[in-house]
Amino acid sequence: MNFLKIKFFPNKIESYLYFCISNIIFIIILLGIIEQGLEEKNKNENTSEVMLFIPKIYNDFEEKRDLIFNQLSANSSIISVNKLENKEVKKLLFDILKNINVSDDIIPEVYDVKVEHSKPLNFNIINEKITKIIDGALIDKISNKKSKNFISFISSFVILIIIILLNNFFLLKNYLVKIKHYINLSRYFGVNDFIILRNLNISFFILLFLVFSICYPIFITLTDYYFNYVLLNDFITIYLLIYFFYNCIILMILSIQCKIYMKNLNVL
Repeated sequence: MNFLKIKFFPNKIESYLYFCISNIIFIIILLGIIEQGLEEKNKNENTSEVMLFIPKIYNDFEEKRDLIFNQLSANSSIISVNKLENKEVKKLLFDILKNINVSDDIIPEVYDVKVEHSKPLNFNIINEKITKIIDGALIDKISNKKSKNFISFISSFVILIIIILLNNFFLLKNYLVKIKHYINLSRYFGVNDFIILRNLNISFFILLFLVFSICYPIFITLTDYYFNYVLLNDFITIYLLIYFFYNCIILMILSIQCKIYMKNLNVL
């Protein structure tokens, strides 16, 4: 028992606990970001981000608006039309309006138009028809929201990866300093550097397996009971891919740092 403890886990238990807890938190956040990003991607592939803008006029507005809806309902490419609230419209126009207070009476009615991806709309023909009904009415594809979501996803993903790498880099560096005596004693008893490196990799491989085993039920519980979020069908595949790459990166960092550290010990 003592031999196994020294062989694979020569440091104090606090170091291993901190490694596990910090990586559990990071992995859960990483899973959330990836799941949300993939869900947004699937939504964008199935439907186009199309908006309908109808200026408010004083004469027969409701009748003319209904005529526009009749024109759109005849188009087989359009799945549904959902009205946005004024606060959502103001949010869309935030970059233009900035700090200007605008009355709700002059804000146009804006509708989110769901379109089948396989049936692209001919915006020119539709706009010619609806502008004859209400001057200034417009239906068009908006790509700004998608690009912002993509930039936000990439930024969050990159920042989190950098934090994970830095956190584990310093954790493992501190770990190697603490087991300096273990490395020296192992060498005195004839253990070569490759075996030491292999044993340390086995120890952190076991810890990472434990971490991912704990993360799975925690993430499922959080999504089901607290966030009311439905996981993608290929979640298991995504989880296994993250597990594989996460292990490879962490163990590679450990191996590189360990080789450099043992080389420095040789110099000393």
